[in-house]
Amino acid sequence: TDEIVRDAQHLLTLLGVDWVVTPPGYEAEHLASCLQTRGVVDAVITHDSDTVISGGTILRKQQGAHKYDVYTLQSVLREHGITHNELVDACIHMGNDFTPGTRGVGFKTYLKKRGSLSLTDEQEAVKAYMMSEVPTPAAGNEVAGFFDHRALVEWMSRHRGFRRSVIKKYVSQMRGCVIDTQPYST
Repeated sequence: TDEIVRDAQHLLTLLGVDWVVTPPGYEAEHLASCLQTRGVVDAVITHDSDTVISGGTILRKQQGAHKYDVYTLQSVLREHGITHNELVDACIHMGNDFTPGTRGVGFKTYLKKRGSLSLTDEQEAVKAYMMSEVPTPAAGNEVAGFFDHRALVEWMSRHRGFRRSVIKKYVSQMRGCVIDTQPYST
């Protein structure tokens, strides 16, 4: 709901997390990937693996582990010996958020049959979207967060009914956390 979106945006701002509203017609992961290729963000953390198509670096949490795998467009292309265009076609044939894909075609099948597979008109439209650059969000659709622990405690207790003592405990733990700023390797 709109209320949940406003609450999430407000909470992110209070936590000091920058956020941006994706332009109409685009997905957040697509925008995040484009922002990463422009150097605005360092990486994209997502379970949506087609984000790498836009050139983004993806950090994907390993199932049941406290580790992340790092994927870049170049590493995926190099590992499988394919072009960017072929990767996009493979993702479309396998299915994604915009198309169910081609029945019976997974990645291994695509690699075997890539010369004989063609995209339908609908899939070509999806490809055009996936290859498009997301426009820069309009002014006013982005907010730079600043961690305001007092306002966070106040908002969480007064407007969301959480106990102040519990919020203060977690906020004090957050304020003491150290963020690893070392670059990751691919």
